[in-house]
Amino acid sequence: MQRLLFPAVLSLVAIVIGIPSYVTWSRRWPGMIAGFDPARCTDVDALTRWIGKTGVAMAAVLLAAAVVAWIVPEAIPAVAVAVVCLVGAGTTMNGCSRFTKR
Repeated sequence: MQRLLFPAVLSLVAIVIGIPSYVTWSRRWPGMIAGFDPARCTDVDALTRWIGKTGVAMAAVLLAAAVVAWIVPEAIPAVAVAVVCLVGAGTTMNGCSRFTKR
């Protein structure tokens, strides 16, 4: 059961992160960004590209982890998934500060 459940959950999380990130990146749609305030943003286009690319990268790594968990169920990459999500969130927040007026 765990052999199928963990990769399925990882894949679902990757889809939930990846699709909105791709839409934000490809359509340059800042409305998809939570807490977006156009009055505090210096470059909306660059911000949407940054948010979209980091989200798509996180989703790709999560999908790769799901494939590894499905192929080799003994080596559950839960720690790697947690590290990727934390590093991805930190990178996104750090990059977003470049586009914020002080």
